[in-house]
Parts: sequence; structure tokens; C-alpha cells
Amino acid sequence: MVTVRFAPSPTGYLHVGGARTALFNWLYARNTGGKFILRIEDTDVKRSTQAAAQAILDGMKWLGLDWDEGPYFQQARLHIYQEYAQKLVDEDKAYYCTCSVDELDEQKKQAMNIGRAAGYDGRCRNKGEKQGVLRLKIPEGNTIFHDLFRDRFEFDNSLIGDFILVRSDGTPTYNFTCAVDDGLMDITHVIRGDDHIPNTPKQLLIFSALGFNPPRFGHLPLILGTDKSPLSKRHGAVSVMAYQEQGFLPEAMVNYLALLGWSTTDSQQLFSKEELIKKFSLKRIVKNPAVFDMEKLQWMNGVYIKQANPKELASIVQNCLPQRAQREEKIPVEEIIKLYQGRIRVLPEIYEFGDFFFSSKIHIPEEICHEILSKDGVKEILTETKRVLETLKMFDHSTIEEAIRTMAERLGIKAGDIIHPLRVVLTGKKVSPGIFEVAALLGQERVVQRISDGFVLLQTES
Repeated sequence: MVTVRFAPSPTGYLHVGGARTALFNWLYARNTGGKFILRIEDTDVKRSTQAAAQAILDGMKWLGLDWDEGPYFQQARLHIYQEYAQKLVDEDKAYYCTCSVDELDEQKKQAMNIGRAAGYDGRCRNKGEKQGVLRLKIPEGNTIFHDLFRDRFEFDNSLIGDFILVRSDGTPTYNFTCAVDDGLMDITHVIRGDDHIPNTPKQLLIFSALGFNPPRFGHLPLILGTDKSPLSKRHGAVSVMAYQEQGFLPEAMVNYLALLGWSTTDSQQLFSKEELIKKFSLKRIVKNPAVFDMEKLQWMNGVYIKQANPKELASIVQNCLPQRAQREEKIPVEEIIKLYQGRIRVLPEIYEFGDFFFSSKIHIPEEICHEILSKDGVKEILTETKRVLETLKMFDHSTIEEAIRTMAERLGIKAGDIIHPLRVVLTGKKVSPGIFEVAALLGQERVVQRISDGFVLLQTES
């Protein structure tokens, strides 16, 4: 059975690169009917935090990446690493080293002076020390592996040196815990970022020393910004949960992450999660860096917003509205969403474009007031519009439209002569969704009040 894992360190949030790694592992497991394990590698006590671990779990849940086993925390497995460390000592495959930092620095200088590899030279191999750091005895020769997405890698073992498995305080190192866990959890494929390539030969040497069957390794390329530099905060949010806060939908995020280094033969862009699972293949992962394009992500998110259920979006929108908007009573968020679903790319734009729905009073820019409200006859038109609208028994968009068009015909003017100034006093904008739908959602009381407020503005202008 295919068994993969996602094994982040809880030293910060779940970033975009980590989320993509998790997604590719998850998709491969689901495509093959395999197992997906979540493991939190928290042996770095000084840098690991519970808050970071929770942020990782929250990010995984938001993306919908469920796991079959875990989460396993390495801090709870220290006794296991101690057992296997002792096994290596007993089998004479590892030894204790008591070299001081100064001695190691001097050794490194001497090696560099004579053009030799700066790795540890093994001077404590045969001393029989009983304490200190625990080092693995590296055999002569080369360590070779064939990457799932790249070429053949070959490492000279003499350049690796006898590296540390357990520190002098008894805490195991990353490479040791990782190899032990991958071996005991029967991991068949390790899919991770290419920053781990230097770790792979060390872990393979540990596998060999412990007698474990090694997994196959595949190293994903970097994710770059549009300027081709490594992805960072200046390219946009890098925390997955920050995208949630900015109004992105998890379905869009998963779709976009899947395309960072993977594609189908027909260059399809939009996928449901079920389609991703069905079509995902390791053979279609490329070795070239992927480019994170915020514009494309926003476009894709807009497509998903347009297709989403307005009722489901409404609950999300409520959480990203400004506090003053949340305090407003009787805001028909679901209906407002229906007006803007085809226009917005991220959910907070609902407030940006439709801010007039969420405030008791609106601001009309001076240039718009001068251009539209200051025209001859506008005050008289708005006066009649107010009279007509406040007498309506029904206040839905069709009734409002019929009343406005009947009024225009009666006055011998175009409907637009009423609609344009009415839009300005109701929204503060020259452009909005259909003004009859807008008026209906604002409600009769607010519509009449805003027309009255417009009169005050017109009085000031004159």
C-alpha cells in the first residue's frame, strides 16, 4: 500500500510551500487508495510552539486535507528514538563523541587548509566514549538515489562525514527522528521540497544502519514569485490561513496549489477536488520551479465565488466584514452576495464595492455630485422620486422598476434621467448593480432617507 506523510515542524504557520507539499501527498494517497499520515516534527523544543502546531492543523482542516493517521507528535515518541539510538550503539554502528566546539572548529580549519572535506573526521570512533553526542559511522563509498521528479543523485560518503544522531543533551536530530519514523510507519514515498535534498543521503544511511526498507524520494521544486525570486511576504500572504482571512475559498486555494508544479496533458485549469484525485499523477510533476501568481489565484477564486452557494458564502462574508458593518441591523448579506457574485474576486470586495449596503450614511464624492446631482431639474426629479417610492405598498425590485418607469413616462423624460441621480444618492457611486435590486435590498425606509440626505447635499451645492 502507498503510504505517504506530511511532516511539518511547528515553528511557524502553514505556508504556501508546505500546503502544496501536503496537498500533493494527500492527492497521491487518495488517487492510489493509500494512506496519508500527519506527523508533527516538534523535537526542536526551543522553536516549536503549540500555537504553531494548531495553526498547521487549522490550515489542513481549512483546505480539507484529512489524514488517515495522526497527528503524531515526535516529542511523545522520544523513547522510541532512544531505543533505536541504543540499538545502533550496541551494533557498533554509532559512537559517542566528546569533541568540544573549539576542537571541531580547529579540525574544520585544518581540513580546509589541506583541501579536504570539512566533515567530522571520526577521531572519536574508537575511543569507546560513554557520553557526548552520538554520531553515525558512515561507511566508505557513495550513497545513490533516483529522485521521483529529477535525475539520479550520487553523494560521496566521505563528504558527508559521521553526522550527529543525538545531541549531548539527549535530544535526537531531525534526520534521525525522520528516518526512524518513516521506517516504523512504513512510508513508501517521501514527497517534499527540494530544500531537503541534502538530508536525503543522511536519512538513507540511517535507514541502512537500522535495516529499514527505504522509501522512494521525490523533491518538489521551489515556488517563486512573479519576479522569479523565492516566494516571500512581499509577493502576497504566505500563510495559508491569511488567505482565508483575505476572503479566498478553500476550494480555489486547493485548485491553485495543485497547479504549482503539476498539470494534466490537456492543460485543464479548473478542477473539483474529486477531479484532482482522479487525475493526479506523480508523472506530471515537473522539476522546474513554479511561479505563484496572485492575479491568477484571485481570478480562480472569483470563478469559485461565482459558482458557490450564496447562503454558504454569507456566513463567510459575515466574518470578514468591518465591525461597523457587522453592527448594522437587517443586512441581507445573502441577497447582496447574489448581486456581486459575478463581479468580485475575493469576498471582502463585497464590502468594498457594496459599502453603501453596510452603512447608515454614505459619502458622495464631490466630483460625482457636481457631475450628476447638480444638473438642472435633478432636485425636482428626486423630489418626485421620493414621493413615488415612499407611497409604494410593496417594495420589491419589480414594483420599484414599474413605478420609476411609469413616472418617467408621465413626466416625459427618459428612465435614465431618474435612475442616474437615484443611484448616486443611494450608493454614492456612478456604477452599481441594478438600481431597482439595490433599492429593494436597502429597504424603503433607508431609500427615502437617502434621497432626503441628497436634498441636503444639493442645498449645500447650490
